[in-house]
Amino acid sequence: IAHKDGTLYKALKKIKLTYTDQVSTEILDFILTNLEQIVSCRFEEMQTVQQNYLEKMYEFETYFQLETDIPNEAALVTFYNMHKEISRKFLASYKRFTSRSDDEWNSYKFLRKLNQHVCPYCNANFIHTVQSENVLMTAGSRALADLDHFLPKSIFPIFAITLANLVPSCIYCNQRF
Repeated sequence: IAHKDGTLYKALKKIKLTYTDQVSTEILDFILTNLEQIVSCRFEEMQTVQQNYLEKMYEFETYFQLETDIPNEAALVTFYNMHKEISRKFLASYKRFTSRSDDEWNSYKFLRKLNQHVCPYCNANFIHTVQSENVLMTAGSRALADLDHFLPKSIFPIFAITLANLVPSCIYCNQRF
């Protein structure tokens, strides 16, 4: 996911070609440089990554003229659009990760490696990961636990595919409670 040949890295590089202003370039450089850490950091490290990301954005307070009565609206709109695109790329990467693809690394392989059999929230419901290539009526058999985002992907889209942020859970704990 995070390596230079990965789809997310390439998608972010493409955004960098579109947005060439100073702010966009520096923020995208930060994300690209730290992409592997963003995807694979421990949960405790996510706060540091988020803090570094926010500090990087606060460096541009003067550029956006936020301390004045007339902020640089054009720069803010450009930043907003770039940030939306970045968010969409992370969310699309999560969708690919959880799709029924046979990618080198996907949610089935992740859940099998975790070897979690009971929902950690309720400690009552079983969660199983099954990926069989046995064909029954031209359809393979696949089932897996839900992946709950401990930090919601709607608020923290750059952590949408952070492995430490993905908690295998039963459907009741993830979608109903």
